Amino acid sequence: MTKSPRKTSSLRHIKILLCFLIFCFIYIFMQKNILNISFLSVINLHKETLYAPNSDLCVLERYKNVHIYSFLYILIVFVVSGLYIVATIKFVFKKLSFIRSIKKYILLFLFFSFFLLAILQQYSRYHIVNNDLGIAKKRSEHEKKLALFKAEYAFATKAINATSGWHQADFLTDLNCNKDPCIVNHRIIKFFLYPTISLDNVNQAKKDAKVLFFLDDPQKVITNKDKILVNMDNKYILTIEE
Repeated sequence: MTKSPRKTSSLRHIKILLCFLIFCFIYIFMQKNILNISFLSVINLHKETLYAPNSDLCVLERYKNVHIYSFLYILIVFVVSGLYIVATIKFVFKKLSFIRSIKKYILLFLFFSFFLLAILQQYSRYHIVNNDLGIAKKRSEHEKKLALFKAEYAFATKAINATSGWHQADFLTDLNCNKDPCIVNHRIIKFFLYPTISLDNVNQAKKDAKVLFFLDDPQKVITNKDKILVNMDNKYILTIEE
């Protein structure tokens, strides 16, 4: 008795799903053992690493000095390379029918890899959206920005309220603002200070203000002509030249 086409198709789909689940398990199992963490911890690692708004969709995030997604790329390279090697060997022995089946396996495996990345990406997006909704729920615009941008926004708001007119400011810090997190903090402060206080050198205007950000010794740059308008824990300081 021959199997019906519908049963054959269903069985094929079940096999493909089973292969995909095994592939996912291998991917997670590799990370679990090499990083020496639990299965649940491996899943949680992907919450904020695969997708971030206004950033690359795929970020190679380091954990314990290991790139998380390098495991998946290693799997892709080794499996696809292995299949091609087997196909080459079979080609030498003139088994061309096997070559065609190898191509199917390669395409199926690449589909598995893409689908796994897509699932992880949507999982990460859901986490970020859910977190943002929790922050924004039943809060005013000011409260939302304060929750998202924290001390940088609070400082910029106080600086705007403490000044009148337009000022050109010098941004001084002991941190390296050519890389994160300082580069992000600098941009937040710059954005919310504008247009009342500009951190850009507009038309070579004279700088009559100073924004001191995490200076070890702020007093070294504060002169007798400078009036301190805002001082948050000696980490966020605004001075205006009198």
